[in-house]
Order: sequence, then structure tokens, then C-alpha cells
Amino acid sequence: DYVPTDVIIKSVTVSEKAGRWFCSVLVETEQEVPVPSPDGITIGVDLGINALATCSDGTVYENPKALNQMAGKVKSLSKRMARQEKGSNRRKKTKLKLARAHARVSDIRTDALHKMTTSVLKTKGLKTIVVEDLNVAGMVKNHCLARSVSDAAFGEARRQFTYKAL
Repeated sequence: DYVPTDVIIKSVTVSEKAGRWFCSVLVETEQEVPVPSPDGITIGVDLGINALATCSDGTVYENPKALNQMAGKVKSLSKRMARQEKGSNRRKKTKLKLARAHARVSDIRTDALHKMTTSVLKTKGLKTIVVEDLNVAGMVKNHCLARSVSDAAFGEARRQFTYKAL
């Protein structure tokens, strides 16, 4: 949508994912380092399955549960594709529909995480964020929790807190 004129364009990458085309522009620009406010506070963030995050000040961010929301569609498309003849045009169409369904799940999850991390960082005037250290690999081994833990994307939430806080 918008490329500023006072930047140096380093590279442009065009990619396709699930039938949608994206253009990524890498630019070089001067950027000032934000200085944390001295009156900032410390907040703890508890990541979870039912609530995506619960802050120590009582704020609760709901988990959209994107995979559960789209599970029926993903399951039916997967089953349909498995029954179709390999190399057929109908299988290609079903494969594209399945890719779009998975992309939608991914987009819903990413959107919720971006909104949650941005909200925590912008609205609180924080100095320090403490995120719960979870044994995600161990939680995924439990077959009852595996899908919900993976859908909550704890690792991505931590990564976003790290890069947005700097």
C-alpha cells in the first residue's frame, strides 16, 4: 500500500501462498531507538489455552481457537482430497481450497497474537514484561492437549513480545 520515498529499497520479493500473491519490500532507513519511560511498570503475562494471555493486572485476551473454528472444513477437505485421483483437476482445486483453509487458520491466529502483543506493549507503558516459561514440547506430547497447545502458538507470542519490546 505505502512505500515511503525517503528510504533505500534493498530488494523486492514476490511470493504466492494458497492462491494469494504477496509483495515484500526490504528497505533501509534511519530509525531512532525508543527510550523506555522511567515510570514504566513490570507486568507478568500468563499464556494459556482458554485465554490466550492473562496479564498480572487482570486483563484477559481471549483465544480465537482458530483451528477448532475451521476444523470441520479442514477435515472434510482433507478427506475429499484423499479420495480423489492423484493428478486430476478436481484434486488440484480441492488442494487449493485446503491450502486456503489452512491459510485462514494461520491468519486468524497471527492476527490475534499481533493484536494481543501490541495491546500489552502500547497500552501499559511498560518497562519490563515477564512471560511464563512453558515446557511446550512436553505439553504437545500429551495427546489431549497437543492440538490446543499448538493452536495457541505460545512460541510465536514470545517471539512477538521480544521483537516488539526492543
